[in-house]
Amino acid sequence: MSSELSKSIGQIRSRTQSEINDVVIWSRVAKQALEEKAKDTKFLQSGVFPVPSHKPAKTVFRDEQEVRTILSEAATTKLYWSVLVYLVSRVESALGDVLRAFLRADPRRLLIDAAGKKIEYRTVIESADYPTLLEQLIAAQLHDTSYLRPSQQIEYFESVTGVELDPTLAADWIEIGVSKTSCCDLAC
Repeated sequence: MSSELSKSIGQIRSRTQSEINDVVIWSRVAKQALEEKAKDTKFLQSGVFPVPSHKPAKTVFRDEQEVRTILSEAATTKLYWSVLVYLVSRVESALGDVLRAFLRADPRRLLIDAAGKKIEYRTVIESADYPTLLEQLIAAQLHDTSYLRPSQQIEYFESVTGVELDPTLAADWIEIGVSKTSCCDLAC
């Protein structure tokens, strides 16, 4: 691995770790704030709450028990699901950044095509120059890879980077990816 690639991977790792640490900080603060609001009788009895809408100043009514339940569920469950989905997304983004760094460092790795997609002539012909074409190909490859099953994504990651992931870690990642998908499907 070149020193430039190594430096790029280190920056991605540092940035991702910092983002994860930030999530721990704000999620703890959010949980504490939810718990405090659940004890605030005036807030619980206020009844009218602003909500997003295309209509200006849209509000909804919730009675005291409904507000207490909303805050309790948020503090004990929903906040954690939101954080899990967000963190999985951040890790996926970091893995994509690592793949992008490897593909930029050695474009021949683009020949490892997990999705089996072919390049359209139009992409090559209409590209302004080689660096632009390379970025377009990398972006397309990462886009296609994002739609693969978690196990296929891991295989692709290992093929491109030459790094074999710990099987336990890979299995955990696959399970989290499946859980996140199920969670998101239920929310929609």
